[in-house]
Amino acid sequence: MLLKITEAAEQLRVSPRQIRRLVDSGQLRVVRLGSSSKADRIHPDDLTDFVNSQRKARPRCQSSSVTAFGTPKFSTTANASSDLRAKLQRAGTRSS
Repeated sequence: MLLKITEAAEQLRVSPRQIRRLVDSGQLRVVRLGSSSKADRIHPDDLTDFVNSQRKARPRCQSSSVTAFGTPKFSTTANASSDLRAKLQRAGTRSS
């Protein structure tokens, strides 16, 4: 069964206008059943293919202080204590 633009938009939880932009840019294929763009229909397989084409692996962050999920890594308590101690010692030597 072919989907109307509004039905495809509901499935992807986007606006019909966004679906139309995807169609106009050639990223999403349609079947035109009449002379008007209102007669455009989307085959469910084409919608699935579009979604799959958008599922790309995200590049990993090069920073060692950020995890794969984009959350910062936190030092262990021992490392944090030694880092803080070193910072305090450096600050103390500057003010002396």
